[in-house]
Amino acid sequence: MVSQKNDYSLAIWLDLEGISGVDDPSQVFPASSEYQICITKETNAAIKGFKRGGIDELYVIDGHGYDASPNIRPDLLDRNAQLITKEEMQKQDRKTLRKEIGAKVNASVLLGCHARRQAKGFMSHTRIHYPPLRIWINGMEIGEIHLHVLWASNHNIPTILFTGDDVAMKEAESLMPDAEHIVTKKSLSRNRCELLPLEHVRQNIEDAAFGVTKRLTEIKPFILPNNFSIEISFNSREHAFACQNIPNAELKDDSIVTYVTRSYDEASSFIDASISIAKYYESHELVSSLIEMDYFEGTITKWKKQRCTRLGANWDSD
Repeated sequence: MVSQKNDYSLAIWLDLEGISGVDDPSQVFPASSEYQICITKETNAAIKGFKRGGIDELYVIDGHGYDASPNIRPDLLDRNAQLITKEEMQKQDRKTLRKEIGAKVNASVLLGCHARRQAKGFMSHTRIHYPPLRIWINGMEIGEIHLHVLWASNHNIPTILFTGDDVAMKEAESLMPDAEHIVTKKSLSRNRCELLPLEHVRQNIEDAAFGVTKRLTEIKPFILPNNFSIEISFNSREHAFACQNIPNAELKDDSIVTYVTRSYDEASSFIDASISIAKYYESHELVSSLIEMDYFEGTITKWKKQRCTRLGANWDSD
């Protein structure tokens, strides 16, 4: 449960792909202590800067991934911040918790950003790595940065600081030009990047967090659209055909589903429902393989290899 806010409070949302120190796709999966330390140190740098600037109420939301595995080390996190763990988000309805947070803070921060799927940033994707999907709102292709900015805008709060690779920061700057944008690495492809010196990046984040506290009134929320015309493109007709069963959704062609609404909440719910369907089909593929094979362990190994082959083959071409 989020407590009542002070004079000024911040929600610090964490993703992983754009964190300084992460330069290998294998690091984004659970149980890697290396990335947990990286994400915690980067978060602590931001907390230190905001505290220097006089902000006393800070919420850290562990937002990477859909399971309950922690991405951050609570024992190493600066005690000046209140951590909302993935386990807590699993226990509460995620959408309800996001509304609760948005209603109680004055601004948001997004650490560890990655670019949208087609932007060719390091590990760029939109919401899920596989199956790949693309989202357009009012004719503009968007990614998770844009989705977060829309969430903040719906609560009439600005996003004041972003960190991530150079491609992601260009995306963030196009949406919130007055915010701070700290580059943590240079993208070379969707599975390769060049890391910048870690201590240098963390100091930049601390300085940016401190500096932005001096001009909070200058950064305005993103302007929320009056209408949401959404298109979601899937890599298979099965996904699209399943999503057309969502009330008021329409099938545009074999791979694209559309949805039109004036409500942000309704638009967000449609996107969430579509992603849930896409995730279901990936799980269904595994179950189908299990049924056909004799040995569970062999099936898991085969499925993982097939999945990695697909990701590797399509990583730079789709």
